[in-house]
Amino acid sequence: MDEKNIEAYVKYNSFHYERKRHYKKKHPYRADAFIYHAQEDEYECPEGKRLRFEKEAIRRTENGYESKRKIYRCDDCSACPVREQCCKGKGNRQITIGAELEKYRQLASDRLESEKGRRYRSKRSVEVEAVFGRLKQNWGFRRFILRGIENVSTEWGILSVAHNIAKVAA
Repeated sequence: MDEKNIEAYVKYNSFHYERKRHYKKKHPYRADAFIYHAQEDEYECPEGKRLRFEKEAIRRTENGYESKRKIYRCDDCSACPVREQCCKGKGNRQITIGAELEKYRQLASDRLESEKGRRYRSKRSVEVEAVFGRLKQNWGFRRFILRGIENVSTEWGILSVAHNIAKVAA
């Protein structure tokens, strides 16, 4: 899209969650709350401790996509007063940062929060993923029973009617 000068206004998976009021209060020790010091290539936690660059790792997804991740680790978290809230494991606090992913997230966030992005978001406010999630997870619908376009259309229509009735009943 960069090559063709196309601006994308697509929400990433945690876009709405990050904008809720309780997000920052509930998770004060999340990795994106740490301050990055570019000259030293280090992060600083909310308690003032430094997380130094340890190594670079390559993460491969199930479909074969590879991404570079930088791993930062604190030298000593043993005397930290908020260790229980901050550290999940037995050792010192470690964060894994995907620089390219963070760059794209920030770009997407800036675009979506712009005036133009807000206009686009208001036009696409309804997300249908919740309907499919309800059908699959709550109702256990994984595949069509009937075959053929006409029969599948009928089956989908019945599911849609059932979904709408359930919404009205709630």
